[in-house]
Amino acid sequence: MAVSSFRLDTYPVTNAEFAQFVTESGYSPGDDINFLKHWNGTTEPPASIAKAPVVWVSLTDARAYCQH
Repeated sequence: MAVSSFRLDTYPVTNAEFAQFVTESGYSPGDDINFLKHWNGTTEPPASIAKAPVVWVSLTDARAYCQH
């Protein structure tokens, strides 16, 4: 499989940073199946994973974060 060039940030977006984006922007996904599944149904990530890279977001969610 060929993969074209892409950029990768030095530091991944953390759960805390993504939570701040969701709060400030009022963002909600068009498809919420599995959206932030690891937050266990809450609007904030558990403290134990606040500084870990955010997962369970779609490409659309990631693009919304980057455009914010």
